[in-house]
Amino acid sequence: MRSSRRALAVVALLLAAGAAASAQTALQPVPRTAPVATLADVPSRARLGIVKALQARGAGRAEEAVQLLQTELRERPQEDHWLLRHHLGMSLMQAKRPAEAAAQFDAVVATEPRHAESWLGLGQCAYETGDFATAGRALDEGFRRNPRKDPSLLYFAGVAYLQGGRPDLAAGLLEQLAGGFYGRPQLDAFRALIAASLELKDPERGRRAADAMLAAYPADPDAWRLAFQQAAAVGDHRRAAVDLTVVDYLQPLQGRERFQLGDLYRAAGAPSEAGRHYEQAVSDTSGTDDYERLATAWLSAHEPQRARETLKLALARKPTVRFWALLGDLELAQEQHAAALAAFTESLALDPDQGRIRLMAGFCALEAGDLAAARAHLELAAVFPEQTASATQLLQRATPAQP
Repeated sequence: MRSSRRALAVVALLLAAGAAASAQTALQPVPRTAPVATLADVPSRARLGIVKALQARGAGRAEEAVQLLQTELRERPQEDHWLLRHHLGMSLMQAKRPAEAAAQFDAVVATEPRHAESWLGLGQCAYETGDFATAGRALDEGFRRNPRKDPSLLYFAGVAYLQGGRPDLAAGLLEQLAGGFYGRPQLDAFRALIAASLELKDPERGRRAADAMLAAYPADPDAWRLAFQQAAAVGDHRRAAVDLTVVDYLQPLQGRERFQLGDLYRAAGAPSEAGRHYEQAVSDTSGTDDYERLATAWLSAHEPQRARETLKLALARKPTVRFWALLGDLELAQEQHAAALAAFTESLALDPDQGRIRLMAGFCALEAGDLAAARAHLELAAVFPEQTASATQLLQRATPAQP
């Protein structure tokens, strides 16, 4: 989503264009059928004040323009006109007094709701002061009443509603953009619509937005990445995996995204594919969790040799209690008791207070025929309450029968 600065800059440009047009046509006769008043309809003294204010604003003297118009309102209240208040609002906005400007624009649209520029001014000032609900409504009205129908206004209205805690109103506006009613929508419009859908907990609406986005931007990796984020956020692991795989085709994944793709395939029940992506992602900068993720993926995929290679690579980089224990579990699952005993012994050397690993070491020693080692491990395992019963039973097997 674009920053508020971008939003305000676009609105300010539209307002500036409108102000220039007002100045150029200020004193020209207007047909009687004109739906909205122009400067020619303002009482003469107030009209002169507006012209002077326009000149001051054009020269960068915003505060002077403010004083001129405030003087007009104070000294000649009988000549009050909504156009005078509109220009006072514009001057206050240029003087960086948005709260005061918003009050003037609000008064204008209450009197003449057809005036698009005042709605836009109200929208910009409300946005600046953090009144996002008002900003959304004003920008939406400004868009509707502006003959240019600039879609960026509708986008910023949606963004304002979203920031103001009204994702329902935001989604309604943004879906008009996503539907292509005002030309090809930008990616930011889809991004905002997907965010609104997530806020509304409406995964179907979010997926429709993602599908429309991919139809409009089929070769854009950012679009596919955004579709992946939507699917992942609602727990659609299979769809998220597909979307991120397409990103990988268009723009090879780097770093954590590769692990994310592995996680998705794992969650989707494809451990072999998960392992392939984990393997590509593991590097010299990877942490212990990454190696563990890769090893467990290979185990889930019934690829014990690849899991063994991963753990040995991890142990070469950083021997840990957890990696030795995992290697021991792997060897035990393959009924390689001597190798499992060796791995469990290494794990216990780093942390002797592991009841389960002590019990597993005793069992492996017993299966490998090393009764002395079995008794030593099992006697220590029996001290741990959770292992006491199992260790006691195994000790009976490890103790030679009396003649």
